[in-house]
Amino acid sequence: MNKQFLLITIIFVLQVTVYSQNGTISGKLTENQNGQQVPLPFANIFLEGTTMGSTSDFDGNFRFQAPSGNYTLMCSFMGYETFKRAVVLSPGGSLELTIEMKPEGVALEGVDVVAKVNRESELALVMEQKEATVSVERLGARELSRKGASNVAAGVKKMVGVSMIGNDQLFVRGMGDRYNSLMLNGLPLASPNPDKKIIPLDIFPSEIVQNIGLSKVFDVQNYASYAGANIDIVTKDYAEEPFMEIKIGTGFNTLALNKTFKSATSPASNVESFFGVGAKNRYNAMPEDFKQITITPNKYYTEDPYGSSFAYKTTEGKPELSLGITGGRTFKLRNDQKLGTLFTVAFDNKYETVTGYDNILNAQGGINSSYDYQKYTYETNLTGLANLAYLINPKHSIKYNFLLINSSEDRFKVKEGKSAEGDIRTINNYRMRIYRLYNSQLIGDHQLGGHLSLEWKSSYSIAYSTEPDRRTMTYERDVDESYFTLYTLDQQGSMRYFNEFNEKEINGGAKLKYILSEKNEIKKSWIHVGVDGRKKDRDFKANKSYYTLDALTNDSINPSNPTDLLNDQNFVDSLIQLKNFSIKEDQYDANFTTLAGFADYVNTFGAFTMDLGIRWEYFFMESNFLYGGVKYGKIKVPAGIYPSVNLKYSLNEKMNLRFGASRTVTYPSFTEFAPLLYSEYGELSSIGNPELTTGFNNNVDIKWELFPNPGDLVSVNLFGKLLQDPIEKTAITVAGDQGYSYQNTEDGLVGGIEIDAKKKWNQFFGGLNFSYIYSHIKLPESSANTTKERELQGASPILINADLGYLFKFGLDDKNEISASFVYNYYSKRLFAVGVSGRGDIYENAFHTLDFVAKSNINEKWEIGFKARNLFDQNIEFIQEYFDANNIKGEKSIEKYNKGQSLSMSVTYNF
Repeated sequence: MNKQFLLITIIFVLQVTVYSQNGTISGKLTENQNGQQVPLPFANIFLEGTTMGSTSDFDGNFRFQAPSGNYTLMCSFMGYETFKRAVVLSPGGSLELTIEMKPEGVALEGVDVVAKVNRESELALVMEQKEATVSVERLGARELSRKGASNVAAGVKKMVGVSMIGNDQLFVRGMGDRYNSLMLNGLPLASPNPDKKIIPLDIFPSEIVQNIGLSKVFDVQNYASYAGANIDIVTKDYAEEPFMEIKIGTGFNTLALNKTFKSATSPASNVESFFGVGAKNRYNAMPEDFKQITITPNKYYTEDPYGSSFAYKTTEGKPELSLGITGGRTFKLRNDQKLGTLFTVAFDNKYETVTGYDNILNAQGGINSSYDYQKYTYETNLTGLANLAYLINPKHSIKYNFLLINSSEDRFKVKEGKSAEGDIRTINNYRMRIYRLYNSQLIGDHQLGGHLSLEWKSSYSIAYSTEPDRRTMTYERDVDESYFTLYTLDQQGSMRYFNEFNEKEINGGAKLKYILSEKNEIKKSWIHVGVDGRKKDRDFKANKSYYTLDALTNDSINPSNPTDLLNDQNFVDSLIQLKNFSIKEDQYDANFTTLAGFADYVNTFGAFTMDLGIRWEYFFMESNFLYGGVKYGKIKVPAGIYPSVNLKYSLNEKMNLRFGASRTVTYPSFTEFAPLLYSEYGELSSIGNPELTTGFNNNVDIKWELFPNPGDLVSVNLFGKLLQDPIEKTAITVAGDQGYSYQNTEDGLVGGIEIDAKKKWNQFFGGLNFSYIYSHIKLPESSANTTKERELQGASPILINADLGYLFKFGLDDKNEISASFVYNYYSKRLFAVGVSGRGDIYENAFHTLDFVAKSNINEKWEIGFKARNLFDQNIEFIQEYFDANNIKGEKSIEKYNKGQSLSMSVTYNF
């Protein structure tokens, strides 16, 4: 792996060296407005008959390099005459031009020309990053496609300083879920995952994304509850020109295709199961009296009332399928008004088979239990996006966005091995999980005349998730016996579990901008004043029931065919009973309210830009639940003041130096606060802590940026964070076994360096980012954790992302192209789970991935794509530390598996 990465780096350096021998063409594009020359941004500048060129930036500047020779320089922009000029470029020489672009035809007095920036392109987003007052990093739709990212999760983890555990645990600069926030078009979202503040990012397909913004420094226009990053998913905007495209794709996982694939039986139809819906059918199958929150005595039935058995289906893994259709256009209305539209509908599924082992160690490193497992997972994602934009005139617009996502995971897992008691067990676990999100947004933008403008936003979200009919059945046998019997010593070993979660969120805000001075680009200033508010309501309920199987405990059973005993006849014969064990501690409702006001002042004088901001924020959270017969609880945070300072100094036209300092807050989540016990047999249990309080974060960033050519970037960022009363996941004993909860710890420290680079040279393109992250947390001596001082959980000290690609153009006027790239990702060893009662901490070993992505537009209508993911197919391994009887430190592997390679291809047709 090290040799491969070194080769990529050498190629990158050699190409840069060759590229530096070319000549340079630079200049500025302007247009005449009322007798003054003003910059013309986002125009195309290129050499006729070649692929070499650039795009003008916000100030109209452009710069690119080309081999020496005679060329025709061309400049074009919609609504303007194409500019042509013969130029001669000498080796190592340079040309600097000032070009005035002329409007086509006759200019109409009083008509505003508004250019819509393409915020999907890498070039425009890098230029936006250069000009931004507050530092922000963006990943556009084109870069997502080039790097083979099929969803937001796959895209975000390619950004500097970001890592993930799976697709639903996000870490930015080593800081996990509670330290980050998520926005959709600048507005917060309800989360369908009751355990996470951040929605599982893999439910957002790349088809709906215009760009992803990552703000690691605090901007007072955002809510103050983040210290890692604020992530803003910007959905695709309305289409100015009519278009429609259809995409179809297929693929497979090398460990799943045509291999044994097991899944649970279900009352849902085959169509519902295929698309990942039908949760109500599963929930409605539960007996009515079992839907009550109560404890009942054992009850006899003449048949299993759930309509689904503990048997499973055995088939073969099938090819994956992806479908999508996107279209839109802009309609002209009366009085030059316009209605812009866009819609997207997409579906994809995948099959995954994982084989591995799972061990539990004691404090001295001995193996308490050891299981081999097979896990079969079928996942779906169904998405719909609609966008309407009412363009009243160039100064007033109103937009409406609607997003629907249904994501499902249907999993069957079988564990076989030696238990802590010494017998041999087989544990079959069936789990279906469905996430659903509805989001509506209404956004207005108004130029009120003079120097005053208004922007307002509102949204309403409904998030829903359910585990309909999670089933567990456990079988055992003695080591010297060949047959299994039903395991009956722990009621958790034979149970059914249902939960339903609903969350509704209302958001609103308004912002006024007043330009105090705008004499020229060198001296300008403005202020923002605004208000924000959000209200979230949540309710959660769970129902569980246990089977009483004592009458069958001596009968042999085949775990592969449990219906030999678990059948309706044994219900009729009163050999099987059911007991409802749904208690009030298994449900809660909660709400929180946040109200805020903010103001910031921006002043640019010469090369220096200063942004001083202050935010006032009030937070109130109420959770109604019972724990140990006691009713909890409220968290009311006194209104806080959260300041920020962001400074930018332009060392020259291509180089910025930035400084940011701020204070932010960390609120406990509902799950962390509510003492609701969640347990899955054979897995770690968790429970919230109603004694949690808020934490605070003091943040500082220093960043150097270089933009050598349009679209190119080099940056170095130093950061540090002091965490006051941080909330951490801690190990405890739950129901007599190892589990985890949450508590405020002593002060923590996070710091590090980030390096990011993007480069294009001739037909090659590439990028490299590197992060080093230091973190330290000190836990109270009273905690049960084995290690009292440690790094942040989930924080990898070293993160690396790299990509290297080539673009080949062909056909008439080079209109057709083929691009191919390798994309590499690495994270170093990281803390996965903390040890308790003398047991050592658990770490995930370092991991490398390499993907290959290629696509080609055969002509104006057809495009094909190919992806090969996880080419290394490295084992994912977890190790646990221990101290033996002689107090010598060691470590053992406790879990290992691999996920296989994934190959896929797609075809897109543009009408």
